[in-house]
Amino acid sequence: MSCRNFNRSRSDICDQQTVADALAGAYGVVNAVSLYVERGQETFQAVHVEAARRLAARARRVGIQRFVQVSGIGADAASRSLYILKREGELAVRAASPDAFLIRPAVMFGPDDAFLTTLLALLRRLPASPMFGRGLSRLPIIAE
Repeated sequence: MSCRNFNRSRSDICDQQTVADALAGAYGVVNAVSLYVERGQETFQAVHVEAARRLAARARRVGIQRFVQVSGIGADAASRSLYILKREGELAVRAASPDAFLIRPAVMFGPDDAFLTTLLALLRRLPASPMFGRGLSRLPIIAE
């Protein structure tokens, strides 16, 4: 989800007023806003770090009891991947809200996601399925 799609009613995580409106009266917050492709001012730094920090700080200021930060598997500040700035986002959230819960799911998917939707589009067009990591990569599947 990009900044424009943060949703409780319809908010923009980069807009302080809509964030304040979304937090009004809330007991808890789950920040699952993510960005897969940078566009203009929507950068990994702006969304995964700065917006996450602002959201956690505001939530703490207004008395939100629970804050959950959805990060990413392998989040590592030393990674060469800019996407993995999610680790810096974790650190920023923890600094703003020391009691925050950090979650690192492996693969998340939903309507219009960048993972499953892309795979399905490829499978519909290609005669064979791509193998990630030379076929050695494993994606954990958790079923209830």
